[in-house]
Amino acid sequence: MISGNSSYNASCNASGGESCNASSLTGLLADLQGMTSDSRKVCSGGLFAALSDGKLDGRDFIPDALARGAKAVLVLEGSPKPESLPSDTIWLESKEPRRYLAELASRYHSQKPEHIVAITGTNGKTSSVIFLQQLWFAAGIQCASLGTLGLGRDGGEAQAVEGLDSLTTPEPIALHSLLAKLASEGVTHCALEASSHGLAQHRLDGLRCSAAVLTNLSQDHLDYHKTWDNYRAAKKRLFSELLQENTEENTEENTEENTEENTEKNSWVVLPIDEPFAQEIIEDISAKHSVRLLTTRVSEGCYKQGNDQSNDQGNDQGNDQSSASLNAFNLRIDEERGVMHFSLLFAHKDFCQSKSNSPQGTNHEGTNHQGTNHHGTNHQGTKPSDILLENMQVPFVERFQLNNLLGAIAVFVALSGYRASSKVRDADHSPHQRELELALKNTLANLKGVRGRMQCFKHQKLKRARIFVDFAHTPQALEFVLREARRLLGSSPGSLPGRLPERLSGRLLCLFGCGGERDREKRPIMAEIAAKLANRIYITDDNPRREQPAAIRKEILKPLIKLAQEQKTQEQQTQAKQLEEQQVPFFCEIDDRKLAIEKAIGDMLDGDILIVAGKGHERGQIIGELVRPFDDASVVRATLAKIEKTDIGNGDAVQV
Repeated sequence: MISGNSSYNASCNASGGESCNASSLTGLLADLQGMTSDSRKVCSGGLFAALSDGKLDGRDFIPDALARGAKAVLVLEGSPKPESLPSDTIWLESKEPRRYLAELASRYHSQKPEHIVAITGTNGKTSSVIFLQQLWFAAGIQCASLGTLGLGRDGGEAQAVEGLDSLTTPEPIALHSLLAKLASEGVTHCALEASSHGLAQHRLDGLRCSAAVLTNLSQDHLDYHKTWDNYRAAKKRLFSELLQENTEENTEENTEENTEENTEKNSWVVLPIDEPFAQEIIEDISAKHSVRLLTTRVSEGCYKQGNDQSNDQGNDQGNDQSSASLNAFNLRIDEERGVMHFSLLFAHKDFCQSKSNSPQGTNHEGTNHQGTNHHGTNHQGTKPSDILLENMQVPFVERFQLNNLLGAIAVFVALSGYRASSKVRDADHSPHQRELELALKNTLANLKGVRGRMQCFKHQKLKRARIFVDFAHTPQALEFVLREARRLLGSSPGSLPGRLPERLSGRLLCLFGCGGERDREKRPIMAEIAAKLANRIYITDDNPRREQPAAIRKEILKPLIKLAQEQKTQEQQTQAKQLEEQQVPFFCEIDDRKLAIEKAIGDMLDGDILIVAGKGHERGQIIGELVRPFDDASVVRATLAKIEKTDIGNGDAVQV
C-alpha cells in the first residue's frame, strides 16, 4: 500500500509481489529523481528501498535517507513509520519489497531492448550468453550480453562496468537502468545470465523475456538456498513467472491468422531434453498455453537418412536424436586442429509453433524426457519439412560446450528472421535451409572462446602437454571438464589412484580448491570426482573468504585420505601411511595457489593434461575481507614463460 499526505496517496496492491497499479504510481514515478537501496546514494526527490539482506536492516537507514532528501520510502509491510517522517513523504509497503522494487525499477526505466533472453543453469550460463551474442552480431543485429564477465557489446569481449556490482545478475535498479541505456543506444537483443540468487531475490522481476534457456542443473549454492528444493524452485521462477505471455483471450471467433499473430508474442522456452530438471519445467509450464517449447540434444551417434540405423558409438541416447527440436549428432573431433565437426537437425515445425502444438495443447507433439518419437520422425529418416545441416564445425572439442551452444542456436533461430513462416508449405523450405546454413556455418567456425572456460595453454617444451584453466567450481562442472580431458587423452583412470597401467605419460592432473562461506557439502563430492577421474590431484585454496583455509582443505582431503587407507595391497598400505604425511604423488596439499600451480606444471610429463579449476576468469582471490590480485591464467602463462624462457602469448580458449 501507499500512504502519505501527497497527491500520490492512493491505494495500490503491492502484496504478493503483484505489479503495482499503474494509475496510482504514474505521478510518483514521473516525479522521482532516482531510486536506490543504499541510503548513501539517495538523491533529493528520490526513492529509498529499505531492504534487509540478513546482515543489515535497511529500515535502520531510513533517517539517513530522509535527511538526504528521499521523497519516497519502500519497506516491508507492517514496518513502523519513523516519528520524524515528513508529512509529504510517500510511504510504500509490500509483503515482498524486493519484487515490488524490481517492478518499480522496470517502470521507471521503461525502455528495454526488444528481445531479452535469460539463461539459467548451474553451469554454462556465461558461455551460452556469449555464444548467443556472437551469433546475433554475425547476423548484423545490435546486441549485448550481460553476466559474470560483465557487459559485452556487439561481439566484443565482455568488460566490467563502472558502477555495476560484480554479481552474475545485477540488482534490479542497476539492471533496468543498464537495459534502458542499451536500448537508447540501439541495442535490440540482449542475453543475460539468470543466477539462482538473482531469481530468488527478484532481481529479474519486471522483465518480460522473449526466451528462457536452461543449460543444466546440479548441486550448488546450498549455503544460500539451504535445500535442493529451494534451489530448484529459484531456477524454475524464470520459466513460470518471468516470460512474455500473450494475454489476449482466444475464442472460437478468432481466425487462424489472428491465432498465429498472437502466438508470435509469446516467449520461447529452450530445454536440454536429457536434463532431468527439464521435464519438471515442462510439467510446470504445461498450463501456460502461450509458452512455446524447444528442446535440444547432443548425441555422439551418426544420423543416416533412409532405413539405415544410427550408430550411437556407445551412447545409449544416440538413437533418439529426432525426439528433440534441435539435434547435434555425428560428432567428430579433430584434435590436431582443435575443432569439432557435427551435423544439426532442426524440427521445422517446432521452430514455427502455433497454439496447436504448444505445451498445453499437445505436450510438444508427444515429446518427453524418455525420447518419444517427435512428429512421427525417428532416427531412420527426416521429414521433408525438417532442416538438416551437415559439416558444421566449431573451434573447440568439449562436448559440454556443444550443449551450451545448442541452446544459443535454438534461441537465435527462433527469434530471428531465419525462421520460416508456418504458412510456407512444408516441402518448400530449401531457400530457408540455405539461408540458415550460411548464417550459421561461418559464425560457428569462427566462434571465440570464453575467458576462463577451458582456456588452453600449450607447453612448448612438452609438445603434447596441455593446460586448461576453467571456472569449474561445482561437482557437475568439475566432472564435465575432467571427462572431456579424458576424451582428449583417450584413456581411463588406472586401477590404482595416481596410476595408469604401463604408462608414464598421458596422465590427467587436477588442481582445485573450494570457496569459503559457500556450499560445504560439495567439497568432499568434488574430491571424490577428482579421485575417480584424475591421476594426480593438487588441493589448494580457492576464495577462502572468512573461513580458515586449512579447514576447507581438510574437508576436501578427507575422502582422498580415506580412499588411500582402504587399499588392500601392501603397496597401497604404504601409500596410505605416506598420505597421512601428505607426501605421495596421488595428491598433495599446497595452501598457496600460485605455488600449487607452479608445482603442478613442474610435475607434468609430455602428453599430460592439467586442469586448473575453480576460478577461471576471476582476477582476484578473496582472503578474509580483502581481494588480492590473482589470475590463474596469468600464473600459468608466467610459469610456462619461466620454464620456456619465452613469451607464450595470452592462451587460447578453444585451441587444443
